[in-house]
Amino acid sequence: MVQKLHEYGKLKALGATRKQLKKIVNREGMLLGVIGVPLGLSIGYLVSVISFNMLMKQGYAVRDGVEMTKVSIFSFPLLLLVAMLALATVWLALRKPIRAVSVLSPIEAIVYQERKGKEKVLRRGRNSISLVGITLAGLNGSLKNNISTICTMGLSCVLFVGFAGFTGNINDEYNARIEVEYGKFYLSLDYSLSDKAYTENNLDNILKNNPLNNELIERIKAIPGVTEVKVRKLLAVHKEKENSEEESLVDVMVLNKDDFIKFSKRSSTIGDFNYDKASSENLIYYGWANFMEEYGYNLGQDISMGITTGTSGEKGGGVSFRLAGSFANLDTDWAITEDTYEKLSVAGNPNGYLWIDCVKEDTKYVEKELVRLLENKDHITLTSYEKQLEISQISTRMMKFIAYTFLAAMGLIGFLNMANTIITRIITRRQELGILQAVGMTNRQLNRMLQMEGLLFTAGTVLIALVVGTPAGYLLFRYGKENSWFGLNEYHFPVIEMGLMIAAIALLQITLSYLLSRNLKKVSLVERIRYQG
Repeated sequence: MVQKLHEYGKLKALGATRKQLKKIVNREGMLLGVIGVPLGLSIGYLVSVISFNMLMKQGYAVRDGVEMTKVSIFSFPLLLLVAMLALATVWLALRKPIRAVSVLSPIEAIVYQERKGKEKVLRRGRNSISLVGITLAGLNGSLKNNISTICTMGLSCVLFVGFAGFTGNINDEYNARIEVEYGKFYLSLDYSLSDKAYTENNLDNILKNNPLNNELIERIKAIPGVTEVKVRKLLAVHKEKENSEEESLVDVMVLNKDDFIKFSKRSSTIGDFNYDKASSENLIYYGWANFMEEYGYNLGQDISMGITTGTSGEKGGGVSFRLAGSFANLDTDWAITEDTYEKLSVAGNPNGYLWIDCVKEDTKYVEKELVRLLENKDHITLTSYEKQLEISQISTRMMKFIAYTFLAAMGLIGFLNMANTIITRIITRRQELGILQAVGMTNRQLNRMLQMEGLLFTAGTVLIALVVGTPAGYLLFRYGKENSWFGLNEYHFPVIEMGLMIAAIALLQITLSYLLSRNLKKVSLVERIRYQG
């Protein structure tokens, strides 16, 4: 519109009606949309295919041994919907220039450059001027538009900084240790609590002949390279359902003092977590804080249970506990302390979890031996720390790839908006720049001026991104940690991500300044001075 006001004014002076001018602007804009939308859809589809295939390759590594079938992501209805939305956006964007053309005066349009200059605030004169002064004066000429552009680009980068505060703080080692708390390998009972069709899969029946028995533990300890075997107890308990006379089978984890303190330090815990008090007063803790109220449990409530004892699997006498709190999340419904468990005098061997540590060099050999020991044993799951770490790393890469691809697209849109503002400003100032060069400004100074303008845009963008995005990223991290999101443990400022973002913005800005300067030099000085918009 800035470049074509003279043209539209001449057309109107020659007799073109408002309706005809509206049609010209509308058709020109829609023609650009008709050309651009299919091109964008084609490139977008190509990018999505490449991205999807990359994600599937990562998925193969996570789901080792699982056969996966290739599927087509082509969807004609989706492409049609996107095309319609894009063209609708173009149509809406054309409303403003169409309104501007409809009220355009032929005389005002023809003398647009001169009239616009008279409306500007006069710049204060100085005895001497510097390149920095000229740069700031040029930016001040369209201050409102420049600030709006910087804010738009800055807010695009705020999304990046915010997500970087989350994805940049994912700790794969921490996430793997949630699955394998100690050592290199983890053995756990694979059980159900409510399998009516195959009752042998329920925890109470598995514990009758517990496969994680002392004999297995001794054989594991005898494997060359094994340095430690850690055991945690697991109880099968019959408990009356709330507001019902029926009983349900629930699982109770037995925690020693170190584990009790470790789990109590996780976010979102509720209640009093004093180990000695819990042991002396027979306190019990629910395993899932977010669901405690939903299932009708309250602090201080008495919980009656019947412990399954011995190899008979029969329900023992009723035991009453007082509900003192809830952990954020456990693998079981309930938890008691190791000292409380000792006072229950539970017969049998309720081992529920084993952790095996070994010399790093013997990891593969120990894993091979563990697989051999478990060949004929049911209801046992073997988990490797190295495998969990690999899965976590792959999942993190997939998450970052999806997030940063989306944010890169958002940032590119913001940058194009900035580029549009800078290009438009250069076009409208072509005459001014030509006069400056006529009175002595060199090409090198012109390049430096354009680069300084670009760097000021970059600085403003980065400032907004850091001032707004850093707190937003920290708050997102805190929320994610409190809700046990993937791999969040300790916060640190995402230095690498921020450095890459700043470098990318600066590189794009310098490239744009170079191209604009090169384009200006192609036009002769006389033509630039005679330019009328």
